[in-house]
Amino acid sequence: MKYIYTLIISLSTITCISAQTKTPTESTSDSVYLFVDHMPEFPGGIPKLSKFIEKNLNYPEEALKANVTGTVFASFVIGKDGTIQNLFIAKGIGYGCDQEVLRVLRLMPTWSPGILNGQPVPVRFAIPVNFGLTRK
Repeated sequence: MKYIYTLIISLSTITCISAQTKTPTESTSDSVYLFVDHMPEFPGGIPKLSKFIEKNLNYPEEALKANVTGTVFASFVIGKDGTIQNLFIAKGIGYGCDQEVLRVLRLMPTWSPGILNGQPVPVRFAIPVNFGLTRK
């Protein structure tokens, strides 16, 4: 049986999460924010982020052989300088898919940083990446 694989990047459901959210008066130098005045942005916006992931992401051979499908949820911080930091898999599906998502997200270029009260601040994001198979 032959399969066509699809990579669905659910970027319309990109979420921002934070275990530690602070108000501006509570801010410390290591605060990571959930919401800010201007959210960080991938160069070219969400459509370019989607294209970037689609272009660089490969369906792992191990997952293809095992017919594994599902969604990998990756979390990361966009630092004050726009770099990707603290990247981890919040919920994975295994079979090489988790590692593939990490690999691709590490390739991302620098984002424009989040801005709070006129100052760049770190902001936590989560991105779901769906791996799917279609029978042909």
